[in-house]
Amino acid sequence: MITDNYFEVKDQTLFPKRQTYGSACYDFYAPKDFIVPAHGISECIDSGVSVHLNKGCAFMCYVRSSFGFKYNTTLINGTGIIDSDYYPDTIKCILKNDSNEDLFIHKGDRYMQGMFIIYGIAENDIPPEEKRNGGIGSTGK
Repeated sequence: MITDNYFEVKDQTLFPKRQTYGSACYDFYAPKDFIVPAHGISECIDSGVSVHLNKGCAFMCYVRSSFGFKYNTTLINGTGIIDSDYYPDTIKCILKNDSNEDLFIHKGDRYMQGMFIIYGIAENDIPPEEKRNGGIGSTGK
């Protein structure tokens, strides 16, 4: 079990929650109403949640499974990967809807899910010296 990782929420954001004892993922709740138009993308949604991760851990974000089945909806980047040095920035996403129907998401609806993972590093890895200096897309500019 991964321990000592934790969420922080801002303002009135609902805390991410696992729905059942056996759930691997935490559901995220929409911070506001938004629409993912048919054959289009949503605005950038700020979850209002940041995640503190220990060294050797990451947090993976996915669209809710039911959205994939019902609306052919995905995260615009497929899977969101939150690195341990992304903290304290909040998790953000953009949804893509490839169906013929608009997807209406209301404040408080579950729209995204995420899980903690442990990852390995190559034995002959040369640790990078660069430090993150921003959020999404801030490394390797």
